[in-house]
Amino acid sequence: MTPPQDPITTSPPSRDPGTRLSLIAATLLALLSFFTVAIWQAQSARQTPPQTSPARINTVNPQADMAFRMIIKLSWLIESDPGSVRMLGGYATTPLEQIYFAIALGEIEGPQAAIDALDKAKKDAKDPQILADIDTFRHIYNAALQNTASETLLDPVERDGLIDRHGFYARVALTYPLPQTDPQRQGLRQGAGAILALIVLVFVIAGAILVGFALFVAAIVMLALGRIKPRFAPPAPGGSVFLEVFALFVLGFLCLKIATLLVERFMGNDTPAWLGPASLGAQWLLLLVPLWPLLRGMRFTDWQKALGLHAERGLFREVALGILSYLAFLPVYLAAVGVVIVLMLLRDLIFGPTETPPSNPIVDIMTQLRGFALVLFFLTAVVWAPLCEELVFRGALYRHLRGWMPSLLAALVSATVFAFMHSYGALLTPPLIALGFAFAMMREWRGSIFASMTAHALHNATLMTLLFVLLSALGDA
Repeated sequence: MTPPQDPITTSPPSRDPGTRLSLIAATLLALLSFFTVAIWQAQSARQTPPQTSPARINTVNPQADMAFRMIIKLSWLIESDPGSVRMLGGYATTPLEQIYFAIALGEIEGPQAAIDALDKAKKDAKDPQILADIDTFRHIYNAALQNTASETLLDPVERDGLIDRHGFYARVALTYPLPQTDPQRQGLRQGAGAILALIVLVFVIAGAILVGFALFVAAIVMLALGRIKPRFAPPAPGGSVFLEVFALFVLGFLCLKIATLLVERFMGNDTPAWLGPASLGAQWLLLLVPLWPLLRGMRFTDWQKALGLHAERGLFREVALGILSYLAFLPVYLAAVGVVIVLMLLRDLIFGPTETPPSNPIVDIMTQLRGFALVLFFLTAVVWAPLCEELVFRGALYRHLRGWMPSLLAALVSATVFAFMHSYGALLTPPLIALGFAFAMMREWRGSIFASMTAHALHNATLMTLLFVLLSALGDA
């Protein structure tokens, strides 16, 4: 197959380093490592512990906790659409989660709805303490239903015990009979500053989306008029060194996951708190993988140009074009999110709404991390991912694929590989594929990789900030 010619450079493309044997070996290693990681990530994404699991009976999924807190803290807003609360009931997969959902439901639909949900939770509960607490919560809401005082139901020791076990949700239930204007009730809905910041951030994102639609239309027009010309120079087919980079990255990523799993299995219930941050820190070592071609004898200037680590017209220009390109691709990203919503609706229509809502691993991680670990996770998403993933997926893998196939197909293949390397599950991959495709098109257009790095960092920073503000708004009182 004749590789496409670079529209800017008239000289014939040169082949990247590597022999036929190294190409075969790199291909086999890349495929084996990738499919192992993709299957592992898919299993992690859809792994839902059974409702009767002893390890889960007294725990709450972080996303369930966030959803129920959102109902309680934003009840003044959700009251206009109470049916939306029932949709979040799918998160309540354990008796404890069902209790907290019942408390949230009571804030919207009243004490009888809370009592009915508690009765449902009691049918599934086995733990004696949880059964006793369900009865206690039921008495509280029954007292509210009968317009009788609930304070006499519990002595101070029982109240403190209920709060120790259930924290925020116990305080919500215990203050339920009080007027909404009571300071104790209002205190449970504190976080107005964070909610205001969240609203402002949402408006900023909405404005960016509107600008993005205008830029998207402008880009289509310019592309049709031939005003946008690709600067990427694809190599001749046959080299292997940049496929080796991708294979080594996936293999290294797989080794880190296996090492973390082995430590968890070995330590059991005594898994140290430092394991998560240590695993994240070790992940930064993968930034060394793109240096592999230098060890294989490639000249630094050739390596730098091949990976796109150059800015012929200035770094600032590439960064600015990365921001504009990201905004222009937002309509494509939103369309991919729409595809996910349609797929979820079709799944529920065909199989019934029996599954737990899709889990987002980012939410799970951020709700569990504190202090330095949270900062490290933020830096990993906003700094490490744009650097390492762009160098590997758009710098190395996309370059290798472009030697064998046209730009659109190479972008789609590299984007699909990029998506399935994340533990979001197949149902949530369309937005990731759209992002990966957009980043690859930026690489094709600019030749440089700095535009896609900028767009990647902007996307991750926006989502992480939005999630951080949301979690702050829904934090404990």
